[in-house]
Amino acid sequence: MSQPTLESLARQAAAGDRTASDDFLTRLQAIFRSLDGGMLDQVVRCALALKGQGGGETSPPMQADQVPPAMAEPVAPRPRVVPLTPELLEWARQQVNVEEVVAGLREVRANGGIGSEELLSVLDEEVERP
Repeated sequence: MSQPTLESLARQAAAGDRTASDDFLTRLQAIFRSLDGGMLDQVVRCALALKGQGGGETSPPMQADQVPPAMAEPVAPRPRVVPLTPELLEWARQQVNVEEVVAGLREVRANGGIGSEELLSVLDEEVERP
């Protein structure tokens, strides 16, 4: 039996399913742990922006007994920052096609990025990847 997608868990959690909510948050936490600090900051800003679009509705803060066990675990400290060596910087530059990155950024600006369903689908694929 396959695991439900993040999207289906999100829908079930939104409908009040406590087990789906716990599973959804646990799987999201696994994804968030794999992100670097910059990407995690972008995710937080996006979530806050989406929350602000909810028509003024705000959720009350979670009570201690409502926090899923996986979210109550302490988060590992971020690794220390190590300066890039010139060799590593040169290697990284060789790995990136600047024109593709610029074209992608222009597309996001023009089209407004991807929708939440597509984002959940991409995140789900990342979790399922070995």
